[in-house]
Amino acid sequence: AALRAVEAVEAAGGPAYYHAVNLMDGAAVTAVVDDIRSRSGKIDVLLHAGGMLIDRTLPNKEPGQFNLVFDVKADGFFSLLKAAKGLPIGATVSFSSVAGRFGNNGQSDYSSANDLLCKISSSMRTWRPETRGIAIDWTAWGEIGMASRGSVPAIMAALGIDMLPPESGVPTIRRELTYGGTRGELLVAGRLGVWLAEKGPTGGAGVDRVRFSGAVWPSAI
Repeated sequence: AALRAVEAVEAAGGPAYYHAVNLMDGAAVTAVVDDIRSRSGKIDVLLHAGGMLIDRTLPNKEPGQFNLVFDVKADGFFSLLKAAKGLPIGATVSFSSVAGRFGNNGQSDYSSANDLLCKISSSMRTWRPETRGIAIDWTAWGEIGMASRGSVPAIMAALGIDMLPPESGVPTIRRELTYGGTRGELLVAGRLGVWLAEKGPTGGAGVDRVRFSGAVWPSAI
């Protein structure tokens, strides 16, 4: 896939540079960004799509497994932004997930890391206002990637959740960067099935606990 991307850039007339780097190695990430700094002096679009899964419920997950899944995504993005300090960036596009938006069984680490990407991207309007921070909550990809393996596609179908076709990815990002005005979180999905099912009559609000002067706040109902 990396080779095809390089060949596509070169076929379009642009130079392509490929670096293999551990996103959790801050010094190595900084070296790559410094190379970009010396060549171009700016970044038009910084796209962060790093991630991995070790799906287990929290009581059955080793701390090191949680940290690894969380850090690849969250610390990876932080390392990129830190390395690019002072470097103009037109837009950042972080690959988040519907798991960060709605949560998902066995993915406490993955869900929290994705939600953090959304919060960082949304907050960039205040501490990096010249950069459009975009976080895309994708649903699972069909045919490629982590969710295409094993029994996951069958489970998703049983839950009424559509998987995205891979060919929708690039046009979606291009359209958002070219025509969209999003700063922050963007949800891209088909049917979301059980994720949209209400799990409580009050939407999760503890109405019996939200009291003020003996009256329930209207916004909590």
